[in-house]
Amino acid sequence: MKKLLLSIPLLGISLLNAQVGINTEAPNATLDVIGNGASATVKDGFIAPRLTKQQLAGKMAGTYAAAQTGSLVYVTDTTPPTGTIPSLTQVTEITAVGYYYFDGTIWKKIGSSPDTSIYLNDGTLAGNRIVTQAGATLAFTGTAVNAFSVDGTTLSVDAANNRIGIGTAAPARPLHVDAASNPLRFQNLAALPTGTAASTVVIDTNGDIYRNTTASIEGQIIRIGLNALIYTAGAEVGLRFNDNDSAAEMGNAPNGAPNFINSIVGASIVDGVSAPAGNGSPARTTDQITLPTGVYKIQLRLVGNFPTAANANNSVVIKCIVGNNEYSLINVAIPNTSTSTTHYFEDYVNISAATQTLDFNLAPSTNNYATADKAQPAGGGNSYRSLLTIQRIK
Repeated sequence: MKKLLLSIPLLGISLLNAQVGINTEAPNATLDVIGNGASATVKDGFIAPRLTKQQLAGKMAGTYAAAQTGSLVYVTDTTPPTGTIPSLTQVTEITAVGYYYFDGTIWKKIGSSPDTSIYLNDGTLAGNRIVTQAGATLAFTGTAVNAFSVDGTTLSVDAANNRIGIGTAAPARPLHVDAASNPLRFQNLAALPTGTAASTVVIDTNGDIYRNTTASIEGQIIRIGLNALIYTAGAEVGLRFNDNDSAAEMGNAPNGAPNFINSIVGASIVDGVSAPAGNGSPARTTDQITLPTGVYKIQLRLVGNFPTAANANNSVVIKCIVGNNEYSLINVAIPNTSTSTTHYFEDYVNISAATQTLDFNLAPSTNNYATADKAQPAGGGNSYRSLLTIQRIK
């Protein structure tokens, strides 16, 4: 190879001191090109090698390396490369037609600002920004668990499972709030419209929230009247209320309110049951009340007397029977008189496993015992004396 140290003025090319001048005999750099601005027809300019993105991607691996840093090409087509493309990673930033230089690793566009878009790089806002959407929509599509988040766990969108987390980046429910022992706040809630049915909200031990479909037990009671009946001395027999255990039979009180009440959900009343002997109770014909699982307050108000004889030994045993087994009892001593007296039996019954029956036995000791049911005041209605009331506690 020979060095050319000559000047060719005719062609406007000068080779001097390893410098090349075009249209100048005194080049000021390794390559100095002087344009011919005086001519209206001369096509001034410099054209770099013209290649497509496909061609650059198809170069043999290692063709462009550190030694080629600074190489310049003009990319004429940016169609995504296909086929054999061993240098694909070097053309990832070729996105538009134009001049590109090789930086030792990849081809970089000349004249463009550094790519700070969120599609390729992280970035920092230089100030407050406002996006005016007007009538346009803004949608995010993702498939990751923490596809979109704000400040770590402050807000997290789980696009893989269609969940939103507040205080957690791994929501386990459609809406998962980890309040970190802080209370939640719902402010300025609208009032429930009058007459609208409502359900309560309950929270289990995991913090999961459910609509409570269990009927409220508040105010659930049974109120029925006892029969006017004579119970034979020396016998233990079922306490009867079959004549006074419906709204039709009990009628209204003098103030017009219904005497009969049965608002315990799942409770029922059956008359004339032939009950076999249980633990502490004989076989009997009785009236029974079936109660669902729960805790109940039982109160029996008994008004009666010994109509045929007064005796210092007169008494009545009142026995409460649950599930055909003796539950509790009291022995009521009656004064030595035939005058009516009032006595109360009170207890709490726990129905824990399943629905169970409830009934009562009466056992007069010495003489027959008569119960009183109701009176009818001059103003009308029925005023009950002997009553059985059951209130559901929980």
